[in-house]
Amino acid sequence: MARATTKRGARPAAAKAPARGRGRVAASASRAAPAPKVSKDDLRAQIEKLERTVASLRAKNRELKRASGADAGRAEELERTVAKLERKLGTGEAEGGAPARKAPRRRRKAERDPGDAVPPGVAVEDPEPPSEEDRQVLDNMNERLSEPE
Repeated sequence: MARATTKRGARPAAAKAPARGRGRVAASASRAAPAPKVSKDDLRAQIEKLERTVASLRAKNRELKRASGADAGRAEELERTVAKLERKLGTGEAEGGAPARKAPRRRRKAERDPGDAVPPGVAVEDPEPPSEEDRQVLDNMNERLSEPE
């Protein structure tokens, strides 16, 4: 596709052709009226108003995020309750019958630390220092945990 090269900022020749029948009307209608001049004080007032609007919207956004977090917690709690009730229904407790007997638990042997069997030369003695990305993640977590709700 070869385009006709013209002066910088000029339209290609095909785009210059005016619509027939409108000639002068189309050209005069496309010109916009000059913008009214606004004083610096008016502009400053508009900026201050917009800044107040932004601040109020940010405050509303924070409140909504907190409310959504609380709602999510409540939803999780309700889901756990539903799951618990469904389990009861499956065992017959919810129907008013006697609860089904559970299988007896097996006793575990004395608990032992699985790390006791690892010889000193095999285990990692000094962990690698955290990378820059790891530090950023830790800082971000600490900031979020320290924020008051």
